[in-house]
Amino acid sequence: PSPPSPPSPPRPTATAIVIVSGYNETMEKYAEAVHELREHIASDVTIFQMDLRNQGLSGRERELRGGAAAGRSDRSRFGYISNWRKWVHDTEDFVTKVVRPTMAKQRQSSGRPLRICAVAHSTGCLITMHVAARHPDWFHSITLSSPFFRLRDHKRILGNLDLLTLPFKFMASAFAVRTFLGQEVVPTKDMVLDGKHKMSHNRARCEWWHDIRTSKNPSGCAAVVMTWHWLNQATLCYAALPSELPRVTCPVAIVPADEEVLVSNEATYELAALIPDCTIVRPGTGCFHEIWIEDEESRLLLRDVCVQNAAGANVGCERWHGNVAAHVVYRSKGSSTLHH
Repeated sequence: PSPPSPPSPPRPTATAIVIVSGYNETMEKYAEAVHELREHIASDVTIFQMDLRNQGLSGRERELRGGAAAGRSDRSRFGYISNWRKWVHDTEDFVTKVVRPTMAKQRQSSGRPLRICAVAHSTGCLITMHVAARHPDWFHSITLSSPFFRLRDHKRILGNLDLLTLPFKFMASAFAVRTFLGQEVVPTKDMVLDGKHKMSHNRARCEWWHDIRTSKNPSGCAAVVMTWHWLNQATLCYAALPSELPRVTCPVAIVPADEEVLVSNEATYELAALIPDCTIVRPGTGCFHEIWIEDEESRLLLRDVCVQNAAGANVGCERWHGNVAAHVVYRSKGSSTLHH
C-alpha cells in the first residue's frame, strides 16, 4: 500500500487590523504603523481606519455646525461629542458595514481563515474596549497604547478651566439654556491639546504630525480646544468601563507610556486586572504618550507587540518572545503578581 500522504500545510490567514485612533487624530498619523504592520505580520493583511466623528475630515455634529455661534470659523477645532455612545456605535457600524463585508469577500475568494484584530490608542482604547465587551466574538486580539481609562491629573484639568463662568456653563449643560450659551459647546479655558506638552521625544515626527493636523482640520489649526461636554462624556464613558471589561474574552495587550502626563497609568493597571486575558508590556524607554510617533526604540517595541499579538491570536504557541517578552510586567493568566 502506498504511504499516507503528508498533512497539508495550514492555509495562510487573512488578517484585518482595525485601527481606532485617539482624540484629535486623523488617519495619516498612522502612516508608518500601517506600512510596518503590513510588512511584519506574516499573513495577508488589510488595514482599516476611519476618522472619528467630529475629527479630521469626518462630519461634524449639528452643535459644531450651527447654534448661537454658527458664524464662528473656529468651531471645527472644538473637541466635542454629544454622547459617548456615538463613538461606540460609529465603530460598530464601521466593523459591520465595512470591515466584515470586505474580509468576507476575501475569504470567499481565497478560502483562507479570517481574523480581525484591533489596534487602538488613547481615547480609541476606551471606545475599542466598549465595542469588544458588547461583541466578544468580534476581535481575535486587541492591542492598546497609552489607554485613556482615566485622566491622570484632574487638578491639572480644573486648573485650566475658567471658574468664573462655571455657574453659567453648568446651566448650559444641566438646563439646556443653549440659545444664549452656545449649546453644549463650551470650551474649557486654554485646554488645548497641541502635542507640545511632553507628548513625544521625537521632534521631527511631532512637527510632521502638527502639519498633518493643520492641513486636515477645516479651521486650519492643529490644536483642538477641549469642551466641557467632551470632558463630561469621556468621564461617563470610562466610568462605565469597569463593569464591561470582564466580558472582553480575546487577548488584550497594553503598552502604557513610561512618562505619562495625560492619562492615568494607575487606572490602566487597576482595570487590567478586570480583563480575563491581559498582558502589560512596559517599554522602559521613558516614552511619552504618543508612542506611535516616538523615537525608534519605543515605537518599534509597540509595533512588535501588535505583530506578536495578532500572530498569537491564531497560533497555539507562546504569544510573546524576543524583546517583547523581556518587557512583559503583568499577565493575567498564570500570574498573580502585578508589577509597577
